[in-house]
Parts: sequence; structure tokens; C-alpha cells
Amino acid sequence: MRTPPSTRTGHREPLPRDGTRDCGVLERVIHRRWSGPPRRELVAAVDELAGLPVHLATRLAEDLDGIWLGADVLPEPPEPDDSCDARVAADSAGIHVGRTIVISGGAHSSGALVHHMIGHVLCDLDEMDQTPEWRRIMNFCRPLLALDRYRDCSSEWWAETYALCASRRVDRLTRLLADDVQAAAAVAAYHQRRHGWVR
Repeated sequence: MRTPPSTRTGHREPLPRDGTRDCGVLERVIHRRWSGPPRRELVAAVDELAGLPVHLATRLAEDLDGIWLGADVLPEPPEPDDSCDARVAADSAGIHVGRTIVISGGAHSSGALVHHMIGHVLCDLDEMDQTPEWRRIMNFCRPLLALDRYRDCSSEWWAETYALCASRRVDRLTRLLADDVQAAAAVAAYHQRRHGWVR
């Protein structure tokens, strides 16, 4: 006896495009702050947060005080000084301060801003840029890096490489490493072992 054809259409409600998509466990720390329709960058940021693996979203929900989204919530950048954190924050659409992430939705230089901010959180929580393995990676990456913010600041490079691997942008990672395919593969393998992002 043949199974009768299904009468179900498989129709699903379209995802909201106004930044209200549910982000699961992260909703307890997300604060949406915008008036009128949000920038498309903010809608994309919500989509990125909603798509995070459950184990990662759960950790962020437990360890963060807040994820603030909106064009009017970005705090004043730090006063210019010699720290890489101040140089990066002064020209950024996102800031990670302590246990808080702020994303304004403006222009940015990262290949994947939301993942970059998450990378900073993970790097700080686990002091990943201070491990012997990452120091070895920095040693062979540093001569290949043209941008000061990555060459001079191991935590900034950790966060950006995490972001590029999380967003499957190994092509951009390779370009940042002066097209050194072997170096990019080594960095990608590092994040694959720890986070399983790269396929």
C-alpha cells in the first residue's frame, strides 16, 4: 500500500526583518534600542545572534551583562592613548567593555562584527591570547600582517580570526595574512579544534 501524498505545504512563517527575531536564551541580555525601522546592519546582527550554536549562546547569556543594539547606544570611545583597545574602539561600530557588548550598526572594518565582539568576550573570559599556543601563532602571523591593530594587539587578532572562521571567511583571513595559505590554514585549524566553526 502506497503512502498517500502529504497535504502539508511545508510553509513557514517568514523571519521578521525588523530586528525582532527571537534569539532564544540570549533574549535575557539583548537590549534593542532604535526608533523607527532599524538599520539593515542591526537586523543582520540580530540574525547572527539568533543563529549562534546553543552552547555558545547559553554561555554568553550567562557571562554577559548585556548586548546593546542600536545607533544611539554606542558610548564615547576611550581617550586616545597608546593602547590597541583605544585605537580600535575610536574607529568602530561595536565595543566590548567588560561584560557588555554594544553594536551601533555603523560602518566597521571587521569581516564579521558580531562574531568579532563575541571573539573579544571569549578571548577575555578564557585569556586565550595569553596561551602558549596563541603566542606561537602570533609569532608567525605578525610578520605577515600589514594592519597595526592586528599586528600589535594579540587579542584583537584573536577576535578577528575567530570572527572570520565563525563566518566562514577564510578567504579574507588569507588576504590579511599576505595571501599565505599555510598560515591561514594553521589559524583556521586552531579555531576548528576549539570551536568547530571551520568546515
